[in-house]
Amino acid sequence: MPSFLVSFILTFLLSFSVYAQQKIVYSEHELTLRDNIWQLVVNSALQKNKFKTVLPPLRPEPSDFHIIEADLNEDGRTDYIASIDHFLFFEKNSYPTYIMIKDEYGYTQMPDTPRTSTLYIEVLPEMMHGYHLLAIDCNIYAFDGFTYREVSE
Repeated sequence: MPSFLVSFILTFLLSFSVYAQQKIVYSEHELTLRDNIWQLVVNSALQKNKFKTVLPPLRPEPSDFHIIEADLNEDGRTDYIASIDHFLFFEKNSYPTYIMIKDEYGYTQMPDTPRTSTLYIEVLPEMMHGYHLLAIDCNIYAFDGFTYREVSE
């Protein structure tokens, strides 16, 4: 067997054993939050067979999410802005951003949300059309009545 193949197999097995031994501790609130985001985002991708050929240690985990809790429309309900830092979601040199607005029935995911290359997302105090402006990768995005679009100067 070629030495590079043996080296690859040993590296893979070692990385899998390290992966299996990792223990990350989250608060109950954080676990619930990550699970909610996981259900909304990743399970829909799983249903579309996006990860069908990916080995379990390389599949995304709830810990891959970066989540911001904010009341974007000031209705007293917590909304979520999330991005997933995982190579399977990396397209066009960026990661997806998911904006989920809480309503009386649950969460509604905004369509066509901007992507992020640096995972820098900030909720700004200014508002437009009843929603806070967002800074994503140092660009300003405003709600246009349907989704968030970049504000042109």
